[in-house]
Amino acid sequence: MGAYGSPEHLGYIKHKTPLNKCPVCKLEYRGPICPQCGTPTYSPYQTKRKNGTPIYKRGWFWAVLAVIVFFMAQPHGNAPTRTVPIQQNPNTAHQNQIVQTPQAINEDSGTITLTEFNQLQDGMSYSDVAGIVGSEGVVDSQTDIDDMHLITYHWNGNDDYSQACIEFENDKLIGKTQAGLK
Repeated sequence: MGAYGSPEHLGYIKHKTPLNKCPVCKLEYRGPICPQCGTPTYSPYQTKRKNGTPIYKRGWFWAVLAVIVFFMAQPHGNAPTRTVPIQQNPNTAHQNQIVQTPQAINEDSGTITLTEFNQLQDGMSYSDVAGIVGSEGVVDSQTDIDDMHLITYHWNGNDDYSQACIEFENDKLIGKTQAGLK
């Protein structure tokens, strides 16, 4: 075989490429378009796969899909959460009223320390908690469902990255969380 681009090399390439048969005029030729009638051998929009295996039967497809599902299933945000089960009476479900009030009760709320946070016990009233902390909390959310009144307050800590969230049901402490208190 000759050097690249030489007639011998081009002849080698010419004999290695397969012959196509035109479906219209039955002429055998090399290339994508019949030189006699102009009919393409294949659709220009059709792409051929190396081994013809569908994409969903390839291992890498399932690996990528598993990674995507894993990250989508992760909780978003870094705030601690607590789920409180709520039982509803099916006869009064249409009477439920949910109210979200992010306004503060007292914009000049004080701060809470870790010592004060640790003194808080389940069952305490809001006034007991406010007495221990020494200031009113800021209302985060408020929900009324039938005869149950849920309200969440927060107090900021001594720096910008610390706070405590306290949950009450019918004026009784049912849950508390804190982040970064000292």
